[in-house]
Amino acid sequence: MKIRILALIMAVMMIVPLLFACAKPNDPIDGSDSGNNQTQNPTPEESTAAPSSDATNSSETGEQVPEDYLSGYNFNGDTITILAWSDYTMQEFEANGDMGEEIDTAIYKRNKNTEDRLGVKLEFLWEPCNSTKKMAAYKAKVKADLSDTKPTYDIFATYSRMCPQLAIAGYTKTLNEIKPLDFSKPWWPSSLINECTIGGKLQFCSGDISTNLLWMMIATFFNKGMLKDNNIEEPYQLVKDGKWTYEKLMQLTNNIYEDTDGDGEASLGDTYGIVIGDVNFDAIATAGGFFAIKHEADGRLALREDFGGNAEKMVEAMRFVNTWLSTSKGIFGKEEVVKTRNVFREGRAGFIMDRVFIVAGKDNAAAKNGLDFDFGIVPNATFEENAPYYTNVGHPFTTYAISMGTHNETAAAATLESLCSEAYKLVTPAVFYAAMKLKYSQDSLDSGMWDIVRDNISFEIARLMCDEIGTTAASNFFRTAACASSFNPTSGWKVTASIIKRGISKINQAYGYDS
Repeated sequence: MKIRILALIMAVMMIVPLLFACAKPNDPIDGSDSGNNQTQNPTPEESTAAPSSDATNSSETGEQVPEDYLSGYNFNGDTITILAWSDYTMQEFEANGDMGEEIDTAIYKRNKNTEDRLGVKLEFLWEPCNSTKKMAAYKAKVKADLSDTKPTYDIFATYSRMCPQLAIAGYTKTLNEIKPLDFSKPWWPSSLINECTIGGKLQFCSGDISTNLLWMMIATFFNKGMLKDNNIEEPYQLVKDGKWTYEKLMQLTNNIYEDTDGDGEASLGDTYGIVIGDVNFDAIATAGGFFAIKHEADGRLALREDFGGNAEKMVEAMRFVNTWLSTSKGIFGKEEVVKTRNVFREGRAGFIMDRVFIVAGKDNAAAKNGLDFDFGIVPNATFEENAPYYTNVGHPFTTYAISMGTHNETAAAATLESLCSEAYKLVTPAVFYAAMKLKYSQDSLDSGMWDIVRDNISFEIARLMCDEIGTTAASNFFRTAACASSFNPTSGWKVTASIIKRGISKINQAYGYDS
């Protein structure tokens, strides 16, 4: 064990840290020419970025850290007030000992360094926001604050779907117009920045500043002992060879089923090849490369022609999943995420597609213990061979915005820039490298898989703005059609498409377009 841990430590130290934002352009998801208004999703072959030329090496983390271009800013003890969501999943905002000493210390240093660096005082105020009802209350609180003669909040830090709503309502500043925010820096993921910039305007952001952006990545985990007992190959080589597909995953899991509880029907008490909680079927769509919205040349949003009930490739993929669900006992996806997660935790599933925080054992809704058996991790399977690996991210991560009522937009912008750059230097190494790639990796193969999962995070505006577009219409369309008891994706698609287009038109108008 000591030898294995030492080897892992040496392996991690030798790896050049990989960044959310790749240094070179990547192919946009719609296959068109790359540009500032196109979503850029990296392929595994493009995942290693060269260090920036303006970087210096950090002796503490080994990261390549750009020179301090914020040194000229000092706000003389000014208080920056952040309205943060109180019901976040994993530790993010303040040091509280929740995730262990290393992560706790990194978060403390991030905040302290920002205060010292800029001469500001951070003040966190709290409001729950992780449900539709709570989002409405959060939005109402922001509206009321902006109606005050002296608004309280400078920064909103909240559930990922909330900031887009605030932007549509006109409650947020345009971030890419405020110095010293610099979205070319590596702590701001280019894939997210490009996707969320509409008509040249960026109203909200995320990146290394949100630890939950890492913890909410959805990957595929497997029980090594269970695979060995069933003579099933571990899928590392399939990933490397570009053959890790829906079909291969089905083949590996189809023959594992046992009526463990003896009730004569497939239930939560049985043993399966793979379990997938209901909402995590969205990750299958992302992994297949099925995205609802594109950016037009002039920056406005539009419905993609290859998405929906009439899109041949997408219909084929949905039909495959629907057939798999209806004909195989090896897959179980009929229950909510927490219930299916416990099947895997209890050692009664060969595979699970789930958010990566399951390895740390906390999800605010189930047992706090992690995984107490040998497990592996791989990216989610693609629909076709040799396709890019895309990683879906669960909604409970944090997006950040600056309030229209901020008393000092420059101080608020500098605070966001500092928090994110300090997180890049301190928090991400503690969460991703020390925790995920070392503590929660069983061997060097797993460590490499974590890189692929992280480097290929996909951000789609249809998910972030699903409340404006229609949740079931766009971001959940694949899941709804694929999991239907009677498969007929063309039925009602004309109406669904019109709902999506109306939502897109609403967003475009909010960003200054006529329609």
